[in-house]
Amino acid sequence: MKNICFSVKLLLLNLLIFISQLQTHSTVYAQYQEPLAVLWGVEANELPDKLNDERNLINVDELLKPLLDDINFGGSWIDVKEDKVFINTLNVSKEEEIIAKMSEYKDYLSFIQTNKSLNELSSSFEQIKSLANENEAEDIYGYIDNSENNIVIYLEQNEGDNKNKEFIDAAKQFDPIFKYGNPADSDSVSDSSPDSYDPKKFGLDTRQQKLVLIGDGLVRLIKFATCTAGCLARDKNNPDTRYFVTSGHCYDKKRPDRNDFFYSPWGKLYTDDLVGRMVTGFLKPHDFGLLAIKENDLKPLPMIRNTQSTLYRPLLPINNSIPQVSNHGAHLCKSGHSTYVTCGNIKGFNGFSRDSKGMEEDLIVTDMLADVGDSGGPLFQFLQSMSSTSINGILVGGNKGIAVGVPLDIVLNEGDIELITNV
Repeated sequence: MKNICFSVKLLLLNLLIFISQLQTHSTVYAQYQEPLAVLWGVEANELPDKLNDERNLINVDELLKPLLDDINFGGSWIDVKEDKVFINTLNVSKEEEIIAKMSEYKDYLSFIQTNKSLNELSSSFEQIKSLANENEAEDIYGYIDNSENNIVIYLEQNEGDNKNKEFIDAAKQFDPIFKYGNPADSDSVSDSSPDSYDPKKFGLDTRQQKLVLIGDGLVRLIKFATCTAGCLARDKNNPDTRYFVTSGHCYDKKRPDRNDFFYSPWGKLYTDDLVGRMVTGFLKPHDFGLLAIKENDLKPLPMIRNTQSTLYRPLLPINNSIPQVSNHGAHLCKSGHSTYVTCGNIKGFNGFSRDSKGMEEDLIVTDMLADVGDSGGPLFQFLQSMSSTSINGILVGGNKGIAVGVPLDIVLNEGDIELITNV
């Protein structure tokens, strides 16, 4: 009897310990979840393997694309959760031909019968852009979504509003998908400061300098505005001049002398540390600005801030040897002053936005979370077991369920600058 009682007590004790550990784990997990793990529905420690899976799907998709003509197919996209490359197919007789040429990868291919070819979608998309300009549509986004086999038009207004009515009525002939985002709504923003990080772990001497990371905030105190540092670059014609690239809509064109920006780390409104002056800011043809860095005690560092992470590197180096991703369904993340690191799927390329000042084209479209203050932040991919990144662009706008960015190559070309990646 004593042995039985002892065994029961021991069992109860182990059960209590297990419950306590489970509660502790749940509390920690509730405090922070790796955004990419949330996106893919996996545990954080599975991410390196899932990144390898995604890289494999990207390679398969790249081999596949040249085989898909614009008449018989409606584009392709990858799905990491399903471990598949999906192919929109109008002519099913072409499937065997594709499988024969991709026999080594046939288990990754999944054909979906659809009714809109890429040629039809591209033609309709161009006509919708023309209608948007003709009807002076405002606060809209448009893109071709391969996973929907359709054009998506996102409007920052309530469904049923009279705003953009002429454009909406004219665009209906192309049977696009209309999505609406209440302009009064805003995505929730954490007001808690992330845990501090120790730069000394990375061999960085900070005795005399404060680090300014990609993803940190840049605040203009006169006519208050907050943006995010998107990448570090140098002037091609004057290599001694360095810039933080951010969004152009943070620039005050009316008073160029009022464009001094101060350092604002995550979890703080601003500091009295001057980063520099934004010397130029464009809205069209593309939204980006250049903030000339002032030489002082601040140390700009070409590493992406990821200091919420409890499992992976808090400071992420940039690998500029990796081509920018061009696959629908691949992941992109951003680091921003308001919502920190968030991740989403690429929904489209060559998208557009239009406001009262005109149209911006060539945009990357994702479904990641972003908010006011994140503008200018880097759009990046995790690489190499979550230990490095590749920058694809900078965030410039969005609403609930949509975030858009300007591709990095456009920013570098139009800004006549080159990316800095060496610490």
